[in-house]
Amino acid sequence: MPTKDPAYEQRIQDAIEALNNGSESSIRGAATSHSVSFATLQARLAGYPSMISKCVNQQVLTPSEEEQLVTYLKKLYVWGFPCYINEISQYAETILQ
Repeated sequence: MPTKDPAYEQRIQDAIEALNNGSESSIRGAATSHSVSFATLQARLAGYPSMISKCVNQQVLTPSEEEQLVTYLKKLYVWGFPCYINEISQYAETILQ
């Protein structure tokens, strides 16, 4: 299961490093000692990218633009205005221009 937790990503990198420098002798042992998924660690060692890095090219808005959109939506909520789906996409397009 993909996770946005940077600590999890760091644990995966630590497990890979432990395997590369020889302090861990098996993938399963490295996965267990670093509390990460065996399948995820095995996939990373085979060259597969993380789910987060795969999805970056599919994002329309940058993280700062997303934050701007969230701030706007929170203001609408505080002011008591309903938020419709089409308005979210319209405001996102306005941010992109």
